[in-house]
Amino acid sequence: MSAVKNHGGAVITHRNLPEAVVLSTNTYLALAGMAHRACERDARLLAELRSRFDQRLASLSSPQAHQALRNFMDEAVMLQGEVRAPTMK
Repeated sequence: MSAVKNHGGAVITHRNLPEAVVLSTNTYLALAGMAHRACERDARLLAELRSRFDQRLASLSSPQAHQALRNFMDEAVMLQGEVRAPTMK
């Protein structure tokens, strides 16, 4: 327990292999707090990403986006100096 008090934790070994870790209460609480803050940050970032995705998806679902894509697909395109004609509907 003196190693735990002096260093915040101790590794318990068996035949020179780590078996367990004993932490001080302060070290445990600090680690638990860090994990909790990381989870909150990840949830916030995921919510922001979901919101941005939903906005982009909504913009693609608008009538203007549909017409813009149709206009784009109907234009002739230059491919290595040759014109590709739009397909007939």
